[in-house]
Amino acid sequence: LNLIVALFDILHKLAAAWDDRKLYIGTGTGVKTFTGHTNYIRSLISVGSDSIVSASEDGTARLWDTVKGKTLKVYSLGDTWGNGTIIKLGGDKIVSTSPNRDGQIKVFDIESGECIKKIEQSSVQCIAASNNGKHFLTSRGYSFMSDTVITQWDGDTYEQVQTYPERADFLVVVDDDLFVSAAASLVKRKGTDEGYPILWDIASTNRVRTFNIKGFPVTSMCRRNDTSFLVASCNEEMTGGTVCVDMFKVDQSDAIKSLKIHESKFIFYPGEIRCDYLTCVGDDRVVSTIGQSAFLWEISSGTLIHTFRGHSSSINDIIFLPEQMSIATVSDDLTLKVWPILDQNSNLDGDVDVDDVPKTGDLENQSSSDGQ
Repeated sequence: LNLIVALFDILHKLAAAWDDRKLYIGTGTGVKTFTGHTNYIRSLISVGSDSIVSASEDGTARLWDTVKGKTLKVYSLGDTWGNGTIIKLGGDKIVSTSPNRDGQIKVFDIESGECIKKIEQSSVQCIAASNNGKHFLTSRGYSFMSDTVITQWDGDTYEQVQTYPERADFLVVVDDDLFVSAAASLVKRKGTDEGYPILWDIASTNRVRTFNIKGFPVTSMCRRNDTSFLVASCNEEMTGGTVCVDMFKVDQSDAIKSLKIHESKFIFYPGEIRCDYLTCVGDDRVVSTIGQSAFLWEISSGTLIHTFRGHSSSINDIIFLPEQMSIATVSDDLTLKVWPILDQNSNLDGDVDVDDVPKTGDLENQSSSDGQ
């Protein structure tokens, strides 16, 4: 029996490697790597044209200058932060949340690094902010010890405004009046919309509509623009592995575009291939992550444009940096990487112009008291 299990495991890994080989298109050059965190890096946000903030299980968040490769500031998230999340609130603040029972919501001033507000709200599973910074939303993870509602907070006073009677593992604010929630439900329940994306009117707390995704369950969501968003989900079949990416407009329950990506006929369990993170690159491209790699897709054609490889452990977050025409990723390998996005008609394995930017080795090998 052990021999059969071992043989099955070997065949399974070979099949997965074959599927991954088919996805490879080239990583290109000019990747910048930042080190300094001492534990898994869980969350990432852009706070300026050349500034990003990463948050780690080492209890700190770091403000990076992506051009000079320097740590500009370190924020203390606390030992209870765990694998929480950070977001940008308005133009000058960041908010951190923790999924732990003894965690807190903390608001920091970006420039000074000072924690200007602490909110006693534990077990926060996800968070999202409005584009104008007037409010933000949180949802607590499922627990017998806590409520399971979505909470709206005032972006200036940090006081609770109102709640929405739904649990959410994913939140996306589409515009300043609407947001989408979804729970990572593993079981479809007939007669309910549990696990499906739901559109909410922020002011009235009313449900507007439920969206019909092609797969199940939801594994990630991202905002595309003021009227549309994308949802990634697993396939529902017992054999094969497929990631479904559906594009929705807020005024339609059915997807206006659906893609099937990362397809495999060799994966024997549903959900084994899953897209953990999505980020839009303009209106017609999206980046998905699976494990240690990220993939750039053209939405209109479903074509794989580019593969980003270089992390040695799972990617935990990804963002698009439009001013630099790059994406940034953070990983369990304790690194933050910035990857240039090449035009799909250019040589994907060719050189990238990175004049005045320290090379990857320079950034990795720097060591000083400020944690560069």
